[in-house]
Amino acid sequence: MVEKPEAYVLCRHSKIVRTIRVEQTESGCRTKYTKAGADRIVGSGSHIKSCMSFLNNIKGNLEKADWRCRNVAQAKITSSVGE
Repeated sequence: MVEKPEAYVLCRHSKIVRTIRVEQTESGCRTKYTKAGADRIVGSGSHIKSCMSFLNNIKGNLEKADWRCRNVAQAKITSSVGE
């Protein structure tokens, strides 16, 4: 089963894409940043608010550098495997 992240932001600059997401864990939450296809945990906390702060900080820095970011946490993911 795939867990749905609390927050998921997709940022683009030209053809480069980066993502930032907040996931709940047993002990709280963690914020992951994906750059060049590699996930990196950039922060963790015991409350979602802490992890959202990491997400918003990275998002703000990217937007200051002319990246376009949007929240995709509500997007539906479909698969065409086996069709």
